[in-house]
Amino acid sequence: MKQRPQRKSRTIKAIDIFAQASRFSYADRFIRRHDLNPQEIYLMSGPSMVLSAFAIELFLKCLLHMERGCAPNTHRLNVLYRQISNKRKRRIEELWAAHVNENSRDYDLAPYRKTPMPKDLIGCLRECRDAFQLLRYAYEDPDKQLFYLGELPEILRRAILEFNPDWPVAR
Repeated sequence: MKQRPQRKSRTIKAIDIFAQASRFSYADRFIRRHDLNPQEIYLMSGPSMVLSAFAIELFLKCLLHMERGCAPNTHRLNVLYRQISNKRKRRIEELWAAHVNENSRDYDLAPYRKTPMPKDLIGCLRECRDAFQLLRYAYEDPDKQLFYLGELPEILRRAILEFNPDWPVAR
C-alpha cells in the first residue's frame, strides 16, 4: 500500500491566530455597521453572532498561545478564558466593565430574559460558553440562542494589541 507523504507541520504563531480572529471580527462589524431593514436584521443577526462567537474563541486561543505556545481544542469560551493568566484577565475585565458601564441601559433593559443578564464578564462567558456551536445549529433549539458578547471581540483585540504594541493593527 502506497503511503501518503507526510505534511510538514507548520508552527502556529499567536500573531497568525490574531490575524484570523481579526478577520472574523471585522466581518461581524462590517455586517453590523450597515443600516439594515428589519428583514435584513433578521437574516443577518444569526450569522453575525456566529462570526462574533468564533472571533472571541480565536482571540482567547491567541492569548493562550501567547502565554503557553498552544491552546486547548475546545469551543467553550469560559474554559478558554479561565486558563488565561490573571494579569491579562484583569485588563480584559477592566475593558469589559467600562463597556458595560457605558452601555448599562442595554444590559438593564432585557425584557425577554427571565433572569437578569449578568454584567460581569465571567458570568457572561459562562452563560454564552457554547455560543459558537449553538448558534451554528440554531434550528435545532431556537430557545438556546443566547448571546450578548457582540462587543467582546473588539475588547479582546484591543487588549491583545496593548500586550503586543509592536503587532500590526491590521493583517
